[in-house]
Amino acid sequence: LEHSLTTELVWLAAHGFLHLLGWDHLDEKSWQQMLKQQLFLLHAVGITIEKQITLEN
Repeated sequence: LEHSLTTELVWLAAHGFLHLLGWDHLDEKSWQQMLKQQLFLLHAVGITIEKQITLEN
């Protein structure tokens, strides 16, 4: 997957923020739940990430 450095940094910042709030992804189900929450968080602040990035684990 090709995406910009900005996209990667925003994605990692949101992911790290969720970890600081107590989210974790120890199994596939919790991984998918966290990704949904991450996309929701980014969308809430007006950032759209291409869907393909959510397929990475």
